[in-house]
Amino acid sequence: MGAPGSGKTFLLRALASQGQALFKVDDNREQIANDLRILTPPAVIIDDAHVDPDEIVRFTQIRQEVDSDVRIIATSWHGGAVAVQNALQIPRSQVLDLELIDADTMFEVIESVGIGGAFLFSGPDP
Repeated sequence: MGAPGSGKTFLLRALASQGQALFKVDDNREQIANDLRILTPPAVIIDDAHVDPDEIVRFTQIRQEVDSDVRIIATSWHGGAVAVQNALQIPRSQVLDLELIDADTMFEVIESVGIGGAFLFSGPDP
């Protein structure tokens, strides 16, 4: 869970680009079941699960139907975290909270991964 703009989706895209997870982008039960059987991903990401926590329940049912042990990674804003946690049926200890970081730390992260160039800001100078 984390506030909008905290980087949840950005971090999960990196996980997906390394072949460690796939984003769930389809609501077609048959397509999802076939993808789980054929692609056998280690994890499936349900981004912004707070919008429809029942999406987790439906995905869990499909996962059981195809006898898959794929992990579910779900993101949520703080206000929807309890509903997502309940849908996942996990204890609070398994919920990660991604906090916002300050501009100086953000620049350190950007520099540490070798990103350079000009940056545009919509607010005052950091």
